[in-house]
Amino acid sequence: MTRYPVLGTLLTGCALVIASAASSEELGGDIRAALACARDVAEHCAGVMPGEGRIKACMKQNLSKLSDRCVDAVFELVASDRPPSLMLSPGAVPGRSIHTEKARDYAYCEIAPVIRTLRGVSAEFYNTTGTTGPNGGCPAEPFAKIDPKALGERLGTKVLYLNPTPQHARRHWVMDENWVYAVGETVDFDGVAATWMASMSPELMMKAIAAPYEASEIHRESQYLYKKGSEAYLLRDPEGHVWVMQSYATEIDPALSIEQLPHLGGRLALPKGWTFETKVLDRDLTIDPRRSGGVAHIVRDALHNVYEGCGFDATCSFVP
Repeated sequence: MTRYPVLGTLLTGCALVIASAASSEELGGDIRAALACARDVAEHCAGVMPGEGRIKACMKQNLSKLSDRCVDAVFELVASDRPPSLMLSPGAVPGRSIHTEKARDYAYCEIAPVIRTLRGVSAEFYNTTGTTGPNGGCPAEPFAKIDPKALGERLGTKVLYLNPTPQHARRHWVMDENWVYAVGETVDFDGVAATWMASMSPELMMKAIAAPYEASEIHRESQYLYKKGSEAYLLRDPEGHVWVMQSYATEIDPALSIEQLPHLGGRLALPKGWTFETKVLDRDLTIDPRRSGGVAHIVRDALHNVYEGCGFDATCSFVP
């Protein structure tokens, strides 16, 4: 992630917390965040000497272990109080849904400002899937030209997460069809039309961008269909869960394409007990978190490809 990432901003806030332990005069930030994160700093970075990025590196390594209290405090620090000039109304619009009939290898992107709403501070995800016209489907040139800092100021936030990052990369769906049953407004973000599809708390967001192969949970109302005869790209973990690839990205490998996915296993440094497999489905596979209270289990690999878990509950029609 570059230029104006949520991760970098969070780590900067955590670095300020460490600095305060050495000298309160060096804090330069919100004392509430320092107090909220002091225990995290002591637990995960004890003995680390501040300076030269060492604190930032330590907190990045332990990102998924930060307490909810620390994450909440830092996001409160980075959420701007400045009134936005581009107003958002996140949330589902009754009766509105999106169906992508030809989803396989469909390129999309997301724009997620971290803003203060009536529910508190949250990341609001706007996705280009299903948008139409010249700005739909994540147009390459307009997305690459977005200035995250300038757009963030218009939205009244200090943190704007762009997926994928770098912005010349692309993210592609892998299933054959998908449906999103809770969608909201469509907004023009500097020439990129994107539709509200989800909110994430700071805690869930940090888990979602944590280290590879560390599972997280999100809530969504969607359905993915992998048709009989299609290839499915699977991770199997030691606990018996099967993770089905839902999207691949060119963030780490700019040349990655859907044709290369069947051979991905030889390129992934998998944790002990994990395996990668390409499987031709002998029946339709549907993944629908609505069957399990809207909870989706998510993990990503070292190339930033994202998978959804089967074998936890009734989300998947069967475990491939």
